[in-house]
Amino acid sequence: MTQLRVEKNWSQGDLAAKSGYSLGWVNKFENGKINPTIELVVAFADTFDLQLSQFFARAERKHLKPAASKTKV
Repeated sequence: MTQLRVEKNWSQGDLAAKSGYSLGWVNKFENGKINPTIELVVAFADTFDLQLSQFFARAERKHLKPAASKTKV
């Protein structure tokens, strides 16, 4: 989500205002301090005008890249 936010040149405060969630929730989500509810994930996907599947696909690609690079020898 941080990458999406930065691509739009939004601060965490901007994302909070646009999503309807507090700055604290945005910060905790981006820093992995909470396990988000599906409602929170849907709200953030909607804020970025992404379908939920697109939002999850971006997250999946991000997590697969480091694993893939570690297996190359």
